[in-house]
Amino acid sequence: MAVSQVEKHYREKRNTFLKQAYGFLKDHGWAEDAVQEAYARAFKYEFRGPEIRDFDGWMYVIFLNTLKWYKKKLRENGVVMEVIPQKFPVAVFNFKKVKERDLLEYINRYVKKPERRHALKLWAIKGYTALEVEEMCGVGVYAIYNEWKKVKGKLQEE
Repeated sequence: MAVSQVEKHYREKRNTFLKQAYGFLKDHGWAEDAVQEAYARAFKYEFRGPEIRDFDGWMYVIFLNTLKWYKKKLRENGVVMEVIPQKFPVAVFNFKKVKERDLLEYINRYVKKPERRHALKLWAIKGYTALEVEEMCGVGVYAIYNEWKKVKGKLQEE
């Protein structure tokens, strides 16, 4: 019997996906469940259509969607995943060079979406944790981190 692409991928990439799932869900059991769910979904859909050209990309999209779905289901059941809170990320800069008003100016200039701008101000300047900001503003933790990386890069350029 021929080995399916999903099974082959599972043997090669399972540990990588487990590490990524653990980083996202912060629990080994949940990570294992999410990875198994992703491969089960992929196996279910593998035989429905024409051959998939970029199998790794296709599998990764299924994996990410499964993680998002899994996190949503956990939250609906009252489980909140703790991420490592970074209380005051501005401290990476020398306050003699970067003042709070300058940071506000950069956030207003480089963050386009108003809800992300507000979330980043709460996180970077007011000192709320990313989880608290996510609850208040509805902006995901990773969106906050991505916007911060963008603003930090601009600050370091100048």
